[in-house]
Amino acid sequence: MGRGQKNLTIALWALAVLCMIGLVTTGVLAKRYSEQRKQEVALPDQPEERLPVLFQVPAFSFTDQNNATINRDDLKGRVWIADFIFTTCPGACPVMTEKMKGLSKSLPDSKINFVSFSLDPEHDTPAVLMQYAKNWKADQSRWHFLTADASKIFDIARGMKVAAQPATENSGIVHSEKFVLVDAAGNIRGYYNSTDDAEMKQLVTDASDLSSGKVPIGGT
Repeated sequence: MGRGQKNLTIALWALAVLCMIGLVTTGVLAKRYSEQRKQEVALPDQPEERLPVLFQVPAFSFTDQNNATINRDDLKGRVWIADFIFTTCPGACPVMTEKMKGLSKSLPDSKINFVSFSLDPEHDTPAVLMQYAKNWKADQSRWHFLTADASKIFDIARGMKVAAQPATENSGIVHSEKFVLVDAAGNIRGYYNSTDDAEMKQLVTDASDLSSGKVPIGGT
């Protein structure tokens, strides 16, 4: 046998040995993986946390359409949905109010309230807000239209992490079109785009689950 052929034979035997080692190793690993999977399957499911507590709504004390004072503590014990609008808004606000009205019909539970903060308090007096509520046939037993000094209104918007800017010489009032879900302890649990039908359906489910106790409220 020549040197070249001898070297080839040695190389082939070495390759065969490596393949055998590889097959054995693969079998051992496969067995371990199978055993591990059996153990994992035996473990109970760990559900993801739904509606985590984001942060608490800052304290506020505003006036509603009935000229009554409404503060954050008045809403404790109730789940509530909030938005930021103004009565003379030509664009998003009528659509948002229509969506909020739809939410009030989809969520008849008396423990679920609705709060609309006016971003134009100079115009939106309690009397104006009352007429606005009547025009929309709002369920005023559960729906509060709130007004206050402009600085306080925009402070609460910032505190609730909702985009809102007062009018300037070059532009009108700018604000978010999102709804905010608040639990019975005053904690914000989610934001929902009022222009997204899927998010609106999810808001109905989430508000109902919070109110019924399917999802626990956060700490006070």
